Amino acid sequence: DREYIYAIAFSSKMEPLSATLLSIGGLSSALVDPGRIFSFAILSGANSFMLFHNHVSGNPTPSKEDESVTRRIRDCGNLMRIQLTDHIIIGESSYYSMKEGGII
Repeated sequence: DREYIYAIAFSSKMEPLSATLLSIGGLSSALVDPGRIFSFAILSGANSFMLFHNHVSGNPTPSKEDESVTRRIRDCGNLMRIQLTDHIIIGESSYYSMKEGGII
């Protein structure tokens, strides 16, 4: 009944280093703080990371805000040399990959 945002940090060999719950939102959104994302990635010693969140509606189609936030986080990661490898939205019985969708 809520949106959850998770992150997984990866080594340069794409081995998972750690995972964390970044935010719990409401029925239609969850705020994600870029500072918290990159603090997690840096403290994990990550070379890259992935984001995951769910859509309570069950429809994994990204909103304009999902796309915009993903691009901003990707750009911040590029500056810091910590790559956002994908942002996956989980629906009821399917998912949407921002990488596969060409957003990342």
